[in-house]
Amino acid sequence: MARTTGDVLRRSFDNVIANWEAVLLEIGVQIIATVAITLGGLGALMPLIIGNVEASGPTDRSAIVTIAVAVIAGIAVWTIVTSFPAAASTRLYIDGERAAAAAPLHSRQAYRVFAFPAWLAAGRTMWARVFGIQVVAASVAIIAVGVPMLVLLSLREWSNTCAGCGVLVIIVPLLLATIVMVTLCSRKAIVIAVGSDAAVEDALGMAWRTVIDQFVAHLAPALAIGVMTIVASLVLGIATLGADALTGSTGIAGQIAKAVATSCGSCWLRAAFVSLTESR
Repeated sequence: MARTTGDVLRRSFDNVIANWEAVLLEIGVQIIATVAITLGGLGALMPLIIGNVEASGPTDRSAIVTIAVAVIAGIAVWTIVTSFPAAASTRLYIDGERAAAAAPLHSRQAYRVFAFPAWLAAGRTMWARVFGIQVVAASVAIIAVGVPMLVLLSLREWSNTCAGCGVLVIIVPLLLATIVMVTLCSRKAIVIAVGSDAAVEDALGMAWRTVIDQFVAHLAPALAIGVMTIVASLVLGIATLGADALTGSTGIAGQIAKAVATSCGSCWLRAAFVSLTESR
C-alpha cells in the first residue's frame, strides 16, 4: 500500500534525525569541496584575470575558453566529490527504513543504523554509479533544453522580438519541466541503484517508469522539501549577514549556512525517496 505524502515526510524525517551523523558528514564534504574548488579556481584564473586587467582591452577567445573549462572542471569535481556522501547516505537510509519496518514499535530510534565504517564502505562502493547517474541525467537535461533553444534561435525568418518571445513561451516551461523530471528521476535512480545494485542505465530506466507511473507521489514530498530547504537557506543567509559584517569576512558564514540548509534538504529528499521505494 502506497504511503501518503505526510507519512513519507514523517518517516524520512525520523530516518534523517536518527542517523544525524550523515548530515554532518555531508555538510563537511560540501564545505571542504566549496573551499577547495573556489581556491583552486581562483588560483588557476588569477594570472588570466590580472593579464586582462593590465591589458585594458577586450577579453580574447582564449580567456573565455579557459574560464569555460575552469567552470566545467569545477562542476565535474563538485559532482564527483558529492557523489560519495550521496551514495553513503542513501545506503544508510535504506538500511534505516528496513530496520524500522521490521521493528514492532515504529519509534524514531528504530531507524538508528549509523556506523561510520559502513557509511564509508557504501560511499566507496557506490559513488561511481551515483556519479554516472548524475552525469547522464545532466546530459539529458542539457540536450532536452539546448537543442530546442538552438533550433528556435536559428530561425532566420523570426525577428529578434519574436525569437525572444519564443524563448520565453517555449524554453522556460521546458526548462522547468526538465528540472523537475531530472531531479525526480535522478534521485529515484540513485535509490534504485544503491538498493538493488542496478547498473546506471537500468536504474534510470526503472526510475523513469516509476516516476511517470507515480508522479504526484514523488513530486509532492520533493516539492515540500524543496520549499522548506529554500526558506531555511534564506533565513540562515539573512541570519549570517550580521556575522559576516562583524568578522569582516567575505560571506564565509553565509556559505556555511547554505551548506547546512542544502545538506539537510538533500538528505531528507533521499530518505523520502527511500521511503517511497521501500513502501512498495
